Amino acid sequence: MTNFHFYKIIQTIGLAILIFLLSTSPGCQLAQIIRPRPDKLNLLIISIDTLRADHVSCYGYDEETTPHIDQLAYQGHLFTNAYTTMPTTLPAHASLFTSLYPTQLSTRRNGAKVPAETTTLAEILESSGYATAAFVSATIMDARYGLNQGFHTYDEAMGPGMQIAAKTLAKATAWLMNHRDGPFFLFTHFFDPHTPYYAPENFRNKFDAPNRETPPEFVFLSNPSQFTPNLVRKVIAAYDAEIAYADWAVGKLISELDRLGVDEHTLVVLVSDHGESLDELITRYGYAFDHGEFLYEHQLRIPLIIRMPERVIKERNIVHTSPVSIVDVMPTILDMLQIDPPELMAGQSLIQMLHKEKVSHDPIFSEMREFKTPPKPYLAGSDYSIIDGKWHLIFSTIRGTELYNLLDDLSEISNLMRERKETEVLIKKLKSRLEHLNPLFGPSIFETDREAIEQLRSLGYVE
Repeated sequence: MTNFHFYKIIQTIGLAILIFLLSTSPGCQLAQIIRPRPDKLNLLIISIDTLRADHVSCYGYDEETTPHIDQLAYQGHLFTNAYTTMPTTLPAHASLFTSLYPTQLSTRRNGAKVPAETTTLAEILESSGYATAAFVSATIMDARYGLNQGFHTYDEAMGPGMQIAAKTLAKATAWLMNHRDGPFFLFTHFFDPHTPYYAPENFRNKFDAPNRETPPEFVFLSNPSQFTPNLVRKVIAAYDAEIAYADWAVGKLISELDRLGVDEHTLVVLVSDHGESLDELITRYGYAFDHGEFLYEHQLRIPLIIRMPERVIKERNIVHTSPVSIVDVMPTILDMLQIDPPELMAGQSLIQMLHKEKVSHDPIFSEMREFKTPPKPYLAGSDYSIIDGKWHLIFSTIRGTELYNLLDDLSEISNLMRERKETEVLIKKLKSRLEHLNPLFGPSIFETDREAIEQLRSLGYVE
């Protein structure tokens, strides 16, 4: 061996030892340079409007409405008790992208605007080097309402009010093909399960749904007997057909991730903004096939599925039963992407749950939208909901207090308000939440929170 070769060997060994010592030294910046950093994960959020959880097959529905969503759940984590902040499209999506409640945003109805001062998930990811795009399917999600903050591309619905899933899918997949090198954040919104229910023919045929848009303009009827059993069955079939159509679009979008080779580098979140009343409130209120007027479980409970690349979290097909909120989605995503969160967030990260750790969660809070002109006198007040374990308390400044045991009475038929000491406990928790729930961005014209607290006191439940 020549002296030259001997010298090179010694030099290589010495350099390796030096790098090891430097890289393991406390506070050494060289360690940050020479250690390989993981690539940034892409993010895909899919929102299916008006999708109640109990009509999704993997949530226990008898009909096969969602084979592609079921597959996504099998590959990821499913939250059986996820809830929205408000059963209204724009405020719920505002909560999804800001981790704040509608009252905090002063965005309490469709047609309101998300304040420009808030920090959205898209803004954070865009500043972190992500290509950002949103493809929405309803005009109530148009850019003029402020949800476009942080999205470099924000594609609105084409047509009167909404566009079908196939059109949104085509535009989203075209954008995805041009940004597959990532990192990207793609938000895709399918509106189809929203009324009127009228899926493409092959989906209608599968569920024996009517060959026309349904339902008629019902919502409230003075004569509930007009909701005949046959009509109710047909309308629910039409709703299920729309869900199946949206599920088809989800399958196509997920397949595109795989075709482009980015599937294993993409965090996928599937969620809905709110559920839907079908036939549950016909006898009580003459009300069906709508949402936004009440805070019952079938309007608040939504599907939430999170699928992570295996290199991030290996566990698959995990079911989480703890109640969680739509405001938890943003902090969970930022936690998984290892990006610092904004100071103002109402939700909490679920990442410990994803690692199968037990986590205590605050009671789930939801609120009713504001009506300019209430359709019924008993909707003129303010309604709030709090879910704590199996208990669901609904407080209305007009209709009073309702308490339901969701384990024994998921249809929420038996009001236990006068029979359970839990009512007083939940009223106090609701009072505490309302006392800290204030608009954060400028003055608000809504003064219902103080009124609600005073009426809680008048019931004798709080000091």
